[in-house]
Amino acid sequence: MTSLPGRIGPYAIERRLGAGGMGVVYLGRDGRGEAVAVKVIRPELAGDPRTRARLEREVRAARTVPRYCTAALLDADLDGPLPYLATEYVEGPTLDVALMERGVLAGDELTDLALGVALALGAVHGSGVLHRDLKPSNIILSAFGPRVIDFGIAQLADSRTRLTDTGAVIGSLVCMAPEQLRAEPLTPAVDVFAWACVVFYAATGRYPFGADSGIRQRVLHDDPDLGQLRPGLAALVEKALAKDPRDRPTADDLVAGLGTRTHIEETATFPRTEPVVSVRPAPPGRRHARRGGPWTLVALGVVALLAGGTGWWWLARHDGVLGSQGDRVTALTIGTLRDGRPVAVSGAADGMVAYWDLKDRKGIGDVAAYTRTGCEIGALATGTVDGRAVVLSGGDASCSTGLLGLGQKHDYSIIAMDLATRAHLFTLPESGGGVSEMALGTVNGVPMAISYDGSARLWNLRTRKEAKKALRLQNVHAVGFRDGRPLVLAHKGKTVVATDLLTGKAAGPGIGLAAGGAGADLATLAGRTVIVTYAPRRTDGPDLVRMWDLTTGRATGEPLEVPADMKVIGTGMAGDRPYLMARDRRYAQYAWSLATRVRTGPLKGHKDIINDVAFGQIDGRPVAISAGWDKKVRIWNLK
Repeated sequence: MTSLPGRIGPYAIERRLGAGGMGVVYLGRDGRGEAVAVKVIRPELAGDPRTRARLEREVRAARTVPRYCTAALLDADLDGPLPYLATEYVEGPTLDVALMERGVLAGDELTDLALGVALALGAVHGSGVLHRDLKPSNIILSAFGPRVIDFGIAQLADSRTRLTDTGAVIGSLVCMAPEQLRAEPLTPAVDVFAWACVVFYAATGRYPFGADSGIRQRVLHDDPDLGQLRPGLAALVEKALAKDPRDRPTADDLVAGLGTRTHIEETATFPRTEPVVSVRPAPPGRRHARRGGPWTLVALGVVALLAGGTGWWWLARHDGVLGSQGDRVTALTIGTLRDGRPVAVSGAADGMVAYWDLKDRKGIGDVAAYTRTGCEIGALATGTVDGRAVVLSGGDASCSTGLLGLGQKHDYSIIAMDLATRAHLFTLPESGGGVSEMALGTVNGVPMAISYDGSARLWNLRTRKEAKKALRLQNVHAVGFRDGRPLVLAHKGKTVVATDLLTGKAAGPGIGLAAGGAGADLATLAGRTVIVTYAPRRTDGPDLVRMWDLTTGRATGEPLEVPADMKVIGTGMAGDRPYLMARDRRYAQYAWSLATRVRTGPLKGHKDIINDVAFGQIDGRPVAISAGWDKKVRIWNLK
């Protein structure tokens, strides 16, 4: 294994991100701990004048292009023995990797990509730069839209210098325009041609002119078959692939043609634009990126697109694996530390619990044994107990033990741990059965917990004793705290009823719903407590998801129909909005916002039964985690 350089310039190197013909890219940290991408020229090329010229070209272009459409240049040293440049570290897959993992795009997802790349190209051209090597591997799918990277062969529109010998061709053949093959003078139309190739590839998994030895002839003389694209997009792609660059639309024209696909429902704040480290001054007379002008409107267009609709497709589809556990995962929850940082907790069938930092997408500390005897985790809950973030874990069911697994043991204890330090705090007295539901909350300023083990129990977490006599209930769907009341949601006959554990009485009139195949949960919508129910319309029909006002028992809004080939996994709150997650027969997941009815998905990654899902937020953005029999805990961005 090649060893990592300890430092490059002022940057501490953590790991290698990738490599190309010209150099290697590392993940580094500046003096403040901020992540940066450090691109270093290969030692054998460091003395080559052409390589240095290419790097200088990349630096000049990066200084000129607005940072919202690329990986912003932060620092560069081209005069040292090992030339490097440092850019903003943009998290996200490149387009080629995303398509390889998720498959080709269609419908709104494809249009979102086409529009996002056209917007980025417009900003590049508006800064007087031609990219000249646009291709799927040079497009990063970031949280704020496509970022076009690698300006190593870019050209300033007013530049008359050349990087290559006369007649030489530079770029990637699969996305190369006819005028590039003929080594003719280039205009922004060269990138528009490449845009069309990228869009066609994203839709079909193939390049419009192929990738074999006959590609040059086809690019120069043949017209591709665009029948797989829907008519409106096919017309734009056809124009962008015109042989004569003068016949192609501009990036601005592409945006206008695609702009009818907008779902603007709210405003968004544009991301921070200050560099995390200072950029060395540009050479005297260097023209900096324009401020304002027509491309300011394009930037606002990016923001507007991000604010509405289903959001950028790769955020929903990109599979972030937090990590794995040693056995199937049986329970999930998301809590918040005192500093606002979200932490997920997962419990497994072997009685072990793991913590996951959702912002950094990594495990925290060692996996901990939460049950004394190794029985599976039945339920998890997070909340605050006297100012301390706490996670409760309940053991479930019996476990085999002894020779050949013929013996039996059980552990029904509820253990409280500090969410920040993972230290054991206390253990509640063991009850009479496995814990399958749990919630943490406050009643009249007193921290309390609800557990269900065949009986619904209300615990005073200060005294560590039951606050009321346990209430024997069957067919319990959910427990939770709403409006200062400890509630248990259960079927009674053909009615779903929320019972207040303090009074033992129903908290509302109940909802008529046959028990077979039905599910229910508690949620909050527009500040009011609602009951979410889902049940099949008929045996082979879709699930109908409805919301009911807890107090009045009246339906809220129209029912949501979940397709018949899907199974509802669960519901939950991401901030102040309720969400529902379902899966199809191949374990691809789909999430619905129950407030807006917008669907996100497919969310592909799990290969086996999904046992649980939990919802939360990262910096105000809704996310979900899911896990099950494949032992992997995965995170999904829902907007």
